[in-house]
Amino acid sequence: MDPALYYRPSGRISPMVLPALLASIVGIWPFAWLYAWICDNIPFIYLDVFATLGYSIVAACFVYMAAAIGKARNPIIMGVLGWLFATIAWYVQWACWLNIVVHEHPADLPLEIAQANSMVFSVHPEWIFAFMASLLKHGAWTFRSLHVSGIISAICWVAEYVIIISFPIYLGYMVAGSPYCEGEQHRANEKEMKLRFKLIEDTAEFVRQAEAEPDALSHLLKRAHDDVHDHAKLTIWVCGEGEDCYATVENVTHTWKDGKRKEEETLVLRYLRISWQAAQVYLHKSAEIEKRQEERKAEKAKAAEEKAKKADDETAQSH
Repeated sequence: MDPALYYRPSGRISPMVLPALLASIVGIWPFAWLYAWICDNIPFIYLDVFATLGYSIVAACFVYMAAAIGKARNPIIMGVLGWLFATIAWYVQWACWLNIVVHEHPADLPLEIAQANSMVFSVHPEWIFAFMASLLKHGAWTFRSLHVSGIISAICWVAEYVIIISFPIYLGYMVAGSPYCEGEQHRANEKEMKLRFKLIEDTAEFVRQAEAEPDALSHLLKRAHDDVHDHAKLTIWVCGEGEDCYATVENVTHTWKDGKRKEEETLVLRYLRISWQAAQVYLHKSAEIEKRQEERKAEKAKAAEEKAKKADDETAQSH
């Protein structure tokens, strides 16, 4: 594979990403408090896992917004910043959780701790780590009558941390690595083609031919019927007139499991550089297909309406 044939991020990143992330720390606080409240008040570990996933996704959304504001085109740096922000989000939810727990049991604690809020806890990491050490020793929750402490608690915390950082790192890396229009200074517009193509059987040969002549994708991808299940799909990232555009091709297959159909997408090639003119050919074809689909939908709706009206008329006449 020749890297020059594919999109390569410029590595640039605006300093604005830093104030955006700092503002995101303030923005994540209510979600951290909500997550901490759920973990403290809902005694079902399965729901807690879903809450952790949700909190990670929220943190990832803040990273996405920071990457957009900072016009990030450096996946490594944005992945690291995603990890740093997610670690802060993990730390903040600890501060919020301790705030909730301390206010529930303030009697045996020093006054400055008993009256502290989550903001105060966040600037006193020694308090947080002292509580964590105490929880490791004595435990803080039970699972099926088993009092959880020690190494089990540590494993749960590590698992929670891994979940929380996973989505922000992934999204930060992927967003910064997606096509960017350097000429117009904005992220390329993602357009998934409405056209369906025949499933690509020999992916290695397809990639070889596509790399040999990128603008000939229209000859390599063979049209398939709109109702076919297994197919190939094409996504194009579009920049302004005259700028390079980029194409991603995936195979979409379906399998049945437990009586349900499961869709799976397999990458064939990602961000292949194509000309603006070649991209316009696909956009035009896709627009035509979409227009015809809308027309057929309108025709079906009109036919159904006429059928219903006819049935009502027949019913009225029978009476």
